[in-house]
Amino acid sequence: HNAAALYAHVDILAALQVALTKGEYARLPSKGTKNLEAYLQVLQANRFMRAFNKESLALARQYAEEAIALDPGYFAGYAALAGVILNETTIGIDTLPKAEALQQALELSQKALALNPSSYTHGNLTFVYMFQLNPEKALLEAEQAVALGPNSAFAYYAMGSALFSS
Repeated sequence: HNAAALYAHVDILAALQVALTKGEYARLPSKGTKNLEAYLQVLQANRFMRAFNKESLALARQYAEEAIALDPGYFAGYAALAGVILNETTIGIDTLPKAEALQQALELSQKALALNPSSYTHGNLTFVYMFQLNPEKALLEAEQAVALGPNSAFAYYAMGSALFSS
């Protein structure tokens, strides 16, 4: 698949993800921090991230960065910021050259994974590898996501996305 086709499919899958994982997204960020404000910032980042427009993604970025500042040991802040970067790349917001932005998303996702090796963080890393056009690594991460979260809609979303892009 070429990059344009991949981004079009990611848009469609992202719309489906909102319906499938709304409850999951609300529960997940509460794990990994005792800082209520950091948790609330991640919830806001995730809320604005799904809007897929420049203004909402700017707000999502701000909330994710605030969550990281409030609790640098909280995996969900890094995962949210990585998601913002991928969404910015999808709609063509160039805060950095694309390769640098994807490298930054990779580093943030790896940091989230190191802090919380979970179904969610493996699923998050799946999408970074898809955007880097590395289907083998994307599939490996998706397999880990499903293995760790056999009841997770997000894990199966990551797996379906990885299989589709390979």
